[in-house]
Amino acid sequence: MMSFVRIALSIAWVSTASLAQTTTPLALDSVWARNYALNDTAAAGLLMADDFFALSSNGTPKDKATEMGDIRPTPGLMMKYFRTIGAREVPFGASGAAVVGTAEWSFEQNGRPATISRGYVAVYMRGGPLGWQLKALRMGNPPSTQNSSLRGEIEALTAAMVADFKRDPASVGQHYGDRARIVGGGMSTVGRVAIDEYWKGITGPSDWSLAVVDVGGDPNSPWVVGRSTLIRNGRRSETEFFGLLERGTDGKLRFVADLYTQARLARPGG
Repeated sequence: MMSFVRIALSIAWVSTASLAQTTTPLALDSVWARNYALNDTAAAGLLMADDFFALSSNGTPKDKATEMGDIRPTPGLMMKYFRTIGAREVPFGASGAAVVGTAEWSFEQNGRPATISRGYVAVYMRGGPLGWQLKALRMGNPPSTQNSSLRGEIEALTAAMVADFKRDPASVGQHYGDRARIVGGGMSTVGRVAIDEYWKGITGPSDWSLAVVDVGGDPNSPWVVGRSTLIRNGRRSETEFFGLLERGTDGKLRFVADLYTQARLARPGG
């Protein structure tokens, strides 16, 4: 009976959201948490994009099918609750937004109680039956207070990327991790080999600039919102991006995910 009620509620909620198309990423964030609390794979399947990917606290990547397996009921596991704390929306571009906060869940595993708390970043982009799709998820340390040294380090990284681009566009790939991905324009580029080819493909007279708008997260796995302006063969292209970064064993920060969308139009007068 309870399973029937949950399914009925899911269908009613999804139908309303599909028709209205007014759901915000912050509102969908509570649905994301609910999916784990209720083992609701039906709603999760609608929320996650087909090219969804997740990064666990140890950096291991997971695809949609693997994450759905984590949502399904597990023998011996009883969820008590899954909730988010201090969630806030970080918009980027005309059709992107991330939600950052702390996730906390309590459960019993074979009769043994446990409660876990993790910082998280959930990246949404417009599309799908709910108006927005969950494209990327990273779980890690709880969010730390923003500090100027982290912003300065990320600004130095983006400056190095621009300098490398002006020298040789193909060299920009070194600022991405081996399992990184670039998502935008209806395409996903996955892995360093593919990313190197992506940057090699930018030919002809070009100029590029990057501006850091906002940063946050843990110093070893921060996130960044920025604006990219590319002038290629006389044509100007402006995008905004949300990047997930990771510190390597050499101490350097590199992109593990770079999601971009068309930049928002500037308002008249500013």
